[in-house]
Amino acid sequence: MLKILLVEDEKTFHESISKMLRESGNEVIIAKNLARFQEEMGKEWDILLLDRQLGSEDAWSWFAQNKSKFNTKGVYLISACSGIQQRSQESLNYPVVSKHPPMDFMARLQEEILQFQKRQARQTISDVRKQATALNQKPLMEFYNSVYLSKPSYMIGIDTRMHKIQEQIERFAPGDIPILVTGPTGTGKELVADALHKRSGRKGNFATINLSALSENLLELELFGSVKGAFTGAEDKKGYFETCDNGTLFLDEIGDISPLIQVKLLRFLEYKTFQRVGSTEEKRSNVRIVCATNKDLRQEMDSDKFRKDLYYRIACMEIQLPAMKERSEADFDLLLEHFCQNYESNNNLRLGTFILPEKIYKILKEFEWPGNVREFKHAVKGMLQYANDGKDFIIEDEHIPYYILHPAIAPKNKTQIALERLVDSIPIEISHEELESIQNELEYLFLNRIYLRYGKNWSKVCKLCDMGETFYKLNKMSKSFRPIYERIVGKENTEEQ
Repeated sequence: MLKILLVEDEKTFHESISKMLRESGNEVIIAKNLARFQEEMGKEWDILLLDRQLGSEDAWSWFAQNKSKFNTKGVYLISACSGIQQRSQESLNYPVVSKHPPMDFMARLQEEILQFQKRQARQTISDVRKQATALNQKPLMEFYNSVYLSKPSYMIGIDTRMHKIQEQIERFAPGDIPILVTGPTGTGKELVADALHKRSGRKGNFATINLSALSENLLELELFGSVKGAFTGAEDKKGYFETCDNGTLFLDEIGDISPLIQVKLLRFLEYKTFQRVGSTEEKRSNVRIVCATNKDLRQEMDSDKFRKDLYYRIACMEIQLPAMKERSEADFDLLLEHFCQNYESNNNLRLGTFILPEKIYKILKEFEWPGNVREFKHAVKGMLQYANDGKDFIIEDEHIPYYILHPAIAPKNKTQIALERLVDSIPIEISHEELESIQNELEYLFLNRIYLRYGKNWSKVCKLCDMGETFYKLNKMSKSFRPIYERIVGKENTEEQ
């Protein structure tokens, strides 16, 4: 609520103006003559709305001589004559709102007051970019600059997992051994591949190809090239293996390629030679292959969708990228400030232009970000674009994507979808005993899969699933869980313990 002094002697105007301001929840006092204006002079006001003529008196001239005695945060001059606006504004250095044309006077006045409120709010906002956060004990800008200003990095993050990834990039970059980059969609696999190329010292090209976006025939042409006459309309064309000779080729979505392409890729990785489509001539390439996938390739091998020999060839050096929700709070802060500074630099704005209120910061921090860093980056960029009004640069609720403000409609992950399908397949008229049996069977199938994958090591299962002594030690196991454990490890092994 604002405390407003309205100095206006025309009844039509002071009644309509005061009504509008009061309906907006403001306190309004009206001074209809110079004497009343003088009485209110010593009080505190948020806004002074000052008409020029009070009867025969020039209120602007009187205010210009006595303005030092007023305690007001904002002053707006109201004029019935548009021709004197600029001159009067220069003499008093306050904005002038003309009564002409009268049909939009109220709207213009209301907009001026709204902008005043925003400027006042800006001064009181807790901007986490410039005020210390509880986590870092530093403002975001200072925290980010202390980490990266003197040593730019290709991967933003300082937690243990990100340090390990940085170290792996440095160690794996030299040489020509294939590298597998794994992690959920949007975690930065192409960024890792680019960093590996830049740190490798290779002089050839770096290229990316999304294997899932192309049909088998087209993918074969893109990778190996073709010779003239190989098929109708075919011309001599180099494939990526040739154009990236002595460089790096990033094969994204490696888990989606067909059996034929898997065989040809395996042969290339083994001998560094290939044949163009339609040719029997062997060509050689020294391209470094970096593969990426968001699939579990070991599960794909179990279902005979991915060749084991190809997996063992590409996975001898693997870099695993964490999901956004698995990264530290400090990494979240660094990424947020990184995206803000990038946008400001790209749009010729001073660093720190945008204000990030604490309530907006908390909304972003509490969201799970199923699309990971890519989703986070584009959400921040969209918010800044929306908030780029050229005036206040304050990020508000209305600038946040609707699905982030209302996470109930956020995209579902694969686990949620699979579980919903399972639930849909269960009859509604099921008994409690039958439901418990389904729960036990699901638990058995999941744990047994991990048990077999990690060499029948039960302690490894407990560690991976964050299961404590209640599940590890027989004498502490619940009666309901022990049968599941016996089915997995076998009764003989149970009795030996």
